[in-house]
Amino acid sequence: MDDNHYRVPESRLGDSPDESEAFYVVAPYKFWMLAVLTMGLYVPYWFYRNWAAYRDSARANVWPVPRALFSVFFTHSLFAHIDSRVRQQSPAFAWSASNMAWAYVVAAIAANLLARAAGEEVSFMILSLVLTVGMCIPLSRAQDAINAAHGDPAGSSNKTLTAANWFWLVIGALLWSLTLLGIFYQFYPAPTE
Repeated sequence: MDDNHYRVPESRLGDSPDESEAFYVVAPYKFWMLAVLTMGLYVPYWFYRNWAAYRDSARANVWPVPRALFSVFFTHSLFAHIDSRVRQQSPAFAWSASNMAWAYVVAAIAANLLARAAGEEVSFMILSLVLTVGMCIPLSRAQDAINAAHGDPAGSSNKTLTAANWFWLVIGALLWSLTLLGIFYQFYPAPTE
């Protein structure tokens, strides 16, 4: 045992953050299936998984759950971290992190506002659904950047649908069915006697 209290503490140089899982790799078709068919319910999970992976790899002091729930406030930050990673690992990948972040934020806010204002107005409801699907476009581009940064552009390390994925796809199918049924009855109301 060393009793020299004046000696400089030793640090292990090899103890750097693990960069192997800096973000959440997903195959593009799986991303689109889960994002669209769950009516956007997958989006907070996607943000959570990316923030959790970033926190663990960078040993950053971030809380993934609030950042996922309030994603519009943290999208620019996440996309900047993704951009930094992709510039290091795959500099040939071209995208605009800031523009994609703005596109997501604007689409997410507009979809939310239109959904709240829809009430009996079917056109607002349809536009809200279109924007919900549209907000997945910039997220898909961010997913492409993540996959490229991890050297897995096809996302083959996470391409199969799990039992949990299927569960959420069934929930999403029910939501889509009820929504489309509601829209149908707005145009063709049930006959009254």
